[in-house]
Amino acid sequence: MTATAHLVFNHDTCRMKLLIFIITLPLLLLASHDVEARKIRQSLKVTTMKEAKGKSGTKKDNDTVKGNDNYPSIEISLNYSDSIQFTLDGKDLLFHKRDLQFAGYDKGISSSRESFFLINRCPFNINGIAIRINYYDMQSRMLHSRDVTISCDIPAGETRKLDIPTWDTQHTFYYYLGNAPRRVASPYKVTILPLRLTITSHP
Repeated sequence: MTATAHLVFNHDTCRMKLLIFIITLPLLLLASHDVEARKIRQSLKVTTMKEAKGKSGTKKDNDTVKGNDNYPSIEISLNYSDSIQFTLDGKDLLFHKRDLQFAGYDKGISSSRESFFLINRCPFNINGIAIRINYYDMQSRMLHSRDVTISCDIPAGETRKLDIPTWDTQHTFYYYLGNAPRRVASPYKVTILPLRLTITSHP
C-alpha cells in the first residue's frame, strides 16, 4: 500500500507540472512578443527622429540660402570691361564703371582700420563688392596689394562709408592726404579697383 501511494503521488506531481507549463507557455510567448514589439517601435521611433532631423536641417539650409536677399540678385565681374549689360529680374540693365566711385579714403598712423566712401550711381542696389587695393610710396613704388570682399547695403543713388581692417599692422604708415603724425612715419597712396559686384534690383 505504501508503494502504491508513492506512485500515485508522483503521477499527480507530473500532471501538475505539465498543467503549469501549459498555462505559463502562452504567457511567456506573449511577454517575449511584447518585448520584441517594443524594440521594433523604439527602433522605428529613432529612425523617424533622425529622418525628421535631417529634413529639418535641409529646410533650414534652404531657408538660409533663400533668405540672404529678399530680392533677385546677381554677381557680375568687372575685370574686362568698362560697361556691362545684363538682365536682372526680367529687366535689362547697363553698368558703367564710372557710376561706381570711391572717395574719402583715410587711415591714420595709429588706426587699425581703413575707411572710404562708396558712391553708388548705378540703377540697382549693391549688396556686396570685391575690390583690389594697391598701396604705393610717394615715389609710386608698390608697397602692397590685396583683394578685399565687403558685405554692404547701398541703395541705388546713395553713398555709404565702408570700413575694413588695415594692411598696416605695425602702424608705421599713414595716408598722405591725412594728418601727418608727430612721430616718424611713412606716407603712402592707394588705388582702389572694383573686381566684382553683388547687386539686387529695386524692391
